[in-house]
Amino acid sequence: MGTESLSEPVRVLIAYSQKRAGANEVMRALAGHKGWLAPVTLFAQAEEQHLLLDSVVMFGTETRLPPGELWLFTDRAAAERAQAAGAMLGLYAAKVAGTELFGKIDPRLQIVRVNPYSPNEQGWQFLPGSYELAQLWAEVVALEEKFEESGDPFYAALARFRGLLFFVGPSGYVITLPNQGGLKNPAVVFTAPDCADAFMARLTDEQRQGLERRGADGMTLIKRLPEQQIDGMLINAFGPGPSTVLFFGEIEDVNSLYDESY
Repeated sequence: MGTESLSEPVRVLIAYSQKRAGANEVMRALAGHKGWLAPVTLFAQAEEQHLLLDSVVMFGTETRLPPGELWLFTDRAAAERAQAAGAMLGLYAAKVAGTELFGKIDPRLQIVRVNPYSPNEQGWQFLPGSYELAQLWAEVVALEEKFEESGDPFYAALARFRGLLFFVGPSGYVITLPNQGGLKNPAVVFTAPDCADAFMARLTDEQRQGLERRGADGMTLIKRLPEQQIDGMLINAFGPGPSTVLFFGEIEDVNSLYDESY
């Protein structure tokens, strides 16, 4: 089977098995995938199940997974492969976005298996220590999907995001790229480790000396960066995630960004 017929996350998983992709690429592909199949029981609320009625696949009348396990599939072919091997999958919701799915992983689970019964290079697994990482990557992708929006809804999403990354130099000041993106002195900020790595890859060994990577929530940066004469953020300026520019001058009331209506 050629890779052109495989779903994007499976292609990345295969690349990872061949050492052509890293773990961050895998997590970005899994969290950004919008074609997941997951047990309908994962969507416990009645209103959630109602929304899924048009995208439910019946693999059988009963779901029987090993105790403490959650089985997820990147595509219909992977699920059918498991069914053919004897798995009792029951009802599965289809076309589920990773941004929604990874936030529903029960921390009491012993393991989450991706594409069980598929070839090893097309599978993945999450153990309890990595559930929070999966959720954070879902938050990363969800935030990046809002980059095309403007105004307070985008600013509010950024303010609530808990995993922004940035670099501090030997002087203790946040690293900036002056006169870029229409700003005088913007901080270079990243939504995820792969984006921070892309920035570092552009620096010389000498430029990297003394740089320290740090993390903070969006609200902290929005409030604190102007104290260093920083007028905005260049977010993911060098990929691989989507990029955008945040102008602090466009935020009229910082405290209003916690408004839950956004």
